[in-house]
Amino acid sequence: MATGDPASTGDQVLDRMLRGGVPSNRSLLVTGGPGTGKSTLAMQFLQEGLDAGERVLYVSTEQTIEEIRDSFSAYEFDLDHENLVYATVHATPGRTIESGEEQTLTLRALDGSEAFDDAFAPPFTAEYLFEYLERYAPRDRIVFDSVSGLAPLSDGPADRRRTLLDLIREFGDEFDATTILTAEADDHDTVLRYATHGVVELRREEVAGDPHHFLEVSKLRGVDHDRRTVEVEFADTGLRAAPARRSQPPALKAHQHRPVGIDGLDALSGGGLVRGAGVLLRHDGRANLAALFGAMLTTALETDHTVTLVPTIGLREDRVRQMLDDRGHDLGDLLADGRLRVV
Repeated sequence: MATGDPASTGDQVLDRMLRGGVPSNRSLLVTGGPGTGKSTLAMQFLQEGLDAGERVLYVSTEQTIEEIRDSFSAYEFDLDHENLVYATVHATPGRTIESGEEQTLTLRALDGSEAFDDAFAPPFTAEYLFEYLERYAPRDRIVFDSVSGLAPLSDGPADRRRTLLDLIREFGDEFDATTILTAEADDHDTVLRYATHGVVELRREEVAGDPHHFLEVSKLRGVDHDRRTVEVEFADTGLRAAPARRSQPPALKAHQHRPVGIDGLDALSGGGLVRGAGVLLRHDGRANLAALFGAMLTTALETDHTVTLVPTIGLREDRVRQMLDDRGHDLGDLLADGRLRVV
């Protein structure tokens, strides 16, 4: 990844929403409830880096390396890539040199693979955590999954914010990395919003009795990002913000469309208006309905369709005639030929 270039998330739609990806050397918080895809999105972010020849680090405060492998077994992630390094840490009761026989929270690797002293481990403090993680520097991309595991490090919001800011600064300055941090939805407070450069929210909702997953970029500091909510689905390669056109993929469609003659509207609606169905176009009172109507009417006539027009009170004959004249059609000829009918 070239210096300054955004880091791709591995999903084209989300990258467009972020205006290119995660800003270089910045942090993105991914938050949501259990099973919403936080870790999946984080891992595919690392996979995108691996595919680009980058060095990446996955830090887990909740799972062992074996559990990480099991949780991603359904996906096509290269979990054994030579440029992928795992670090697993958590707080556990134990003894430090300072505490002697007294029990305190100590820093431990979840899988026991690191060389911590069996009798005396380092205390679970930000200082020792940073010292432990620095052995993996430098890295191009980092995932910290999840921030919730840092709760024992702080005594209150102010202390927590300072710790998070120090951690994010450590990843950006010491590692020279672009970072994704994950957190449970109930851990998504103002401290996390303040500390991170951007926030992506994932959620799960029941729609007509079926579970659906949604994604929203609720914050991206200094970037005019896409704030719209998109639906999310899961593929072999990870999380996908889909459909890209905000309509059903062609393979799932049992219906056909008629183009309306406006490229942007046709793209958003999956090819145009659905044949054999009614469509309600709602506007805010400031839309140029005459231009929209004229484009739709012209497209229908130029594709040899017959049009039935039910005009509003304000749509007078002279206005319709002018719109058609501007587009090379004569109202009288269309009425005489039966190609335009007026109710």
